[in-house]
Amino acid sequence: MSDGPSKVVFISDFDHTLASEAVSGKNTAGSWSIFTSQLGEDYVNARQRLHDFYFPIERDNMLSPEYRSEKMSAWWKEHLDLLVQYGANKTMLEKALRNGKLSLRGKADQLFRSASRNRIPFLIFSAGLGDAYDVILETDTDMSTINELVYGLIS
Repeated sequence: MSDGPSKVVFISDFDHTLASEAVSGKNTAGSWSIFTSQLGEDYVNARQRLHDFYFPIERDNMLSPEYRSEKMSAWWKEHLDLLVQYGANKTMLEKALRNGKLSLRGKADQLFRSASRNRIPFLIFSAGLGDAYDVILETDTDMSTINELVYGLIS
């Protein structure tokens, strides 16, 4: 930062980066796991099958970026289809978030404000559930301090 804040851009993911890894002492699996307690065991099992198939592909650096990208897009779409199939909706999402299923890390809001005060662009890119991020950010922070949000929405 010796050149000053005009030469800095802050880029972050959301799940397990800006969001806590644990809420009330329990580990969270990120935004995509918010519906697990509301959609039933069949949804949880179907979601786990997708995870078991796609997660190794996501982590395998020996596969081409093009192939991995194609498979990650397929995973995202297939999981959205599952959410629709099992009746997920915005009301369920908001209820889960009110019950503390996902929250910002303790000083995330200070980070946003500091970046804003120093005119450092703050960008959030994520393959997570952007609908959850909207609710959390609107509740827990001043949205005007975040310059750009890039993530998927189901609503």
